[in-house]
Amino acid sequence: MDAGIATEANIAWLKEQKYRYLVVSRERGRKFDPGLAVSTLTASKRTVRLQHVLSEDGTEVRLYCHSEGRETKEIAISARFATKLRGRPAKLAAGLSKPRGQKKLADIQQRIGRLKEKSRGPASITRLS
Repeated sequence: MDAGIATEANIAWLKEQKYRYLVVSRERGRKFDPGLAVSTLTASKRTVRLQHVLSEDGTEVRLYCHSEGRETKEIAISARFATKLRGRPAKLAAGLSKPRGQKKLADIQQRIGRLKEKSRGPASITRLS
């Protein structure tokens, strides 16, 4: 079941009907411990590390997965995002000395606001102004 439809009510219904279910979660605070994980091969012959965690009350099992391919992809996305945003404040500053560059305070503040809006996430720029 996708995380979007895995509401408390839906899960309660599944439990009442005695269905076994699997829910995909995209929680931020994963507690993956490589020391407790086991390696397995996927159908495409790639290694995935899995960690089986039983809830304290014993009613739920969490399966944490880690693949080096996915980690590499996430690092590349963050690096591209950071690189893209890193030069933007300098571009704003350079525009102040150009003849046709934006010099109105309101326009510059608007552009800074857009940069802040785009800079959410791990590679965010916390202070642009």
